[in-house]
Amino acid sequence: MIVSDGERREAAMLARTVRVGRWAGAVALVVSLAACGGGGSGDGDDAAPSLEEWVEQADAICAETGAELERVETPAFLDDPGFDPEAATEEELAQLADAYEAAFAVQRRDLEELRDLTPPEDEADAVDAMLDDVEAGLDGYDRAVELLREGDASGYGAALVEAAGHFDEAARAASDLGLEVCGTG
Repeated sequence: MIVSDGERREAAMLARTVRVGRWAGAVALVVSLAACGGGGSGDGDDAAPSLEEWVEQADAICAETGAELERVETPAFLDDPGFDPEAATEEELAQLADAYEAAFAVQRRDLEELRDLTPPEDEADAVDAMLDDVEAGLDGYDRAVELLREGDASGYGAALVEAAGHFDEAARAASDLGLEVCGTG
């Protein structure tokens, strides 16, 4: 894939702003959206909740996810506003990959938990589409981690940019659904 200088700068900026504990930039969307799912089979209750009830349930899980993510260890070099992943050492790239993996494990677990929430009947398609975008974004971030492990900081940046598009779509959907914690970054 050919990546423009603008995309490289954007990816570098995203990488510099990533703070696993604070989730600035595109990663903020991961934190808040990874728990904004629905479309699952529910807990055996045949009645779909109202939109307001579903929002309350989803936002509660998003809040728990955010609190757990605050406890994920962050490499100290991410506090440096001048951090450039393309100039990072192999050790720094590995530490960054470890931080991502720890966060994504939390997010995927909670995403699956929230897949089990039964969405409001009239909003099931919108919830499922939002969930699909979140999952596609997480898949893109998994690819970014693979690239970090391979020492490909440039490819990592491009993968972040691509994944961010999925999270942008999911954030719009979260807002449209009325989520107050999920999707707010």
